Amino acid sequence: MNMKAFIWIGLAAIIAPAHAFAVPAPKDLLPKDTLGFITIPDVSTAKARFAETAMGQLWQDPAMKPFRKHLQERLSSRFVKPFETKWDVELGEYLDLLQGQITLALTPNEWADDPKRTPGLVFLLDAGKQQDELGAKLDEFRQRWVEADHSVKKTRIRDVTFTTLIIEPEDKKEPLNIFMGQSGSLLLVSNSKSDLEKLLITLDGGMVPTLDESSEYQDDHANLFQDAPFYGWLNFGRLSRRLQKLNEASNQNSGSQKNANPFPIDKAIQATGLSSLSTVAITTTPSNEGTMGRFFLGVPSDQRRGLFKILSLPQKEAGPPAFVPDDVLKYSRWRIDTQETWDAIEDMLTGISPQIAGVFKLMVKSVGKKADANFDLETDLIGNMGDDFISFEKPPEGSADEPSEKGDSLTLIGSANPERLARALKLSAGLLPSKSNKVNEREFLGRTIYSLALKTPRRKGSQGGSTSLHFAASASYVALSTDPATLEAYLRDPSPQGQSLRSLPGLDRAAEKVGGMSQGFFGYENSKASTKHYLKLLREDGSNLRGLAMLSGALLPRIPGKGDHKPIDFSLLPPFEKVAKYFHFSVYATESRPEGIYFNLFSPKPPALQ
Repeated sequence: MNMKAFIWIGLAAIIAPAHAFAVPAPKDLLPKDTLGFITIPDVSTAKARFAETAMGQLWQDPAMKPFRKHLQERLSSRFVKPFETKWDVELGEYLDLLQGQITLALTPNEWADDPKRTPGLVFLLDAGKQQDELGAKLDEFRQRWVEADHSVKKTRIRDVTFTTLIIEPEDKKEPLNIFMGQSGSLLLVSNSKSDLEKLLITLDGGMVPTLDESSEYQDDHANLFQDAPFYGWLNFGRLSRRLQKLNEASNQNSGSQKNANPFPIDKAIQATGLSSLSTVAITTTPSNEGTMGRFFLGVPSDQRRGLFKILSLPQKEAGPPAFVPDDVLKYSRWRIDTQETWDAIEDMLTGISPQIAGVFKLMVKSVGKKADANFDLETDLIGNMGDDFISFEKPPEGSADEPSEKGDSLTLIGSANPERLARALKLSAGLLPSKSNKVNEREFLGRTIYSLALKTPRRKGSQGGSTSLHFAASASYVALSTDPATLEAYLRDPSPQGQSLRSLPGLDRAAEKVGGMSQGFFGYENSKASTKHYLKLLREDGSNLRGLAMLSGALLPRIPGKGDHKPIDFSLLPPFEKVAKYFHFSVYATESRPEGIYFNLFSPKPPALQ
């Protein structure tokens, strides 16, 4: 389905009718063969619960009003106004009609049997008590569609009359039909008549198998979705099997060995262990104590291999050691067996392509040979790495009002032979994007500090830059940092100047929410300190998205569309001091359970809001 069709399904879901009886939950309504869905089970409840969270209260704070108003105006001029002008409608009139469930589901549809077909998309919206108002708006929408000279027809599915929007795609000869109809207070929008028929039978009390009868879904719902105001689920096993069949059909149609894929999808799925991944789920749940987010990979413990063997960490202590100070911006610790991980990577490459694996092994064997003919990367580097990887970032230098752009980070690699590991890192310098393979050495307090100049990524409009990596053996770790002063301070005295992060008030309680600190991986972020830093950058450089990209942790894509292309003015954001009470810290960890692997994140409610 093309983007234009997807937009119409979503749009139609905002402007249609409602009912008096309770709409079943997604598990009791969606067909058993549903590939995946995302849902807000109750919009009104979700809004109320979000308003009670720290972020919900922040958004409504009077200090945010100038930026909130500006952002709403920008979004309106960029997306809403162009549509309203074209179709002569006021979208704001429809927002109050969103009352109950909103669900978007992906189904096999005819795609399960015909690779030329597309999967089904189903959008469901329950308008609750706003049935009459929503019905009137739906009639208005139909009329404007006709007035715009678009094709429309009526289609009867069971006892419901659907309006069929006929879309003429630019890249397809066959028109796309989008069906819009109403059963009680529930709006149903889909590109699949068969899916709509199943839904109507279920709504009428008929015997159509639903997700609640799916063994893959039942346990996930019980473990993750019981009290969640938002969640999503994907039957990855069924989807991946379908994709493999499509790949096989594509290979058969190519008819030439010369065109064979050197990186075959089916072998990649097997080798990486994705063939044993049954389901994927995501959920967020606010509470009086804070907000919990969970991402779940349904891979039973006895079926894990490849990537999931690596991610299935042993139950080992991953909490902050005593030398990690309580003022760090970020902290993380992995208890991952390096040798087992290396072996798993080699096995995956071999399973995907023995040729690629062979080339990889030859490259590995050649590393460091010019400097030392007896050097073996797997024995000297991998073999000397332990199962303890610690990383933390200290606050930026300078005063609270004039921080630098980046804090000073330190990474520690555990080793039973740290001096041998440090030398192996020196000889492995060719693996890094360095300006040269030369590693400088100097003595510091009886230890050797190795330094290597690194290339930094080249950005648009610049020639790129450089930084240096410095590392040295110390106690049972090899310490690495791009800042020599940070490394020297650790070598001089690793103990913190003040309190240890381990004694931070509320840390133990928050850690319990994500499964504790002994699950093989644990992380911490001082959201208050990092937000203060990035908010300052946003306010100072508010004409572009650089600061926002850092704040969100991801680059924001440019969204095409008509309207006002002026950038968002982040200088309208309030000074941090006015919103500091909404920020605290967050913790995250993994949990390996028999049914799968969990990635948990918890943000406690800030003390000022309790």
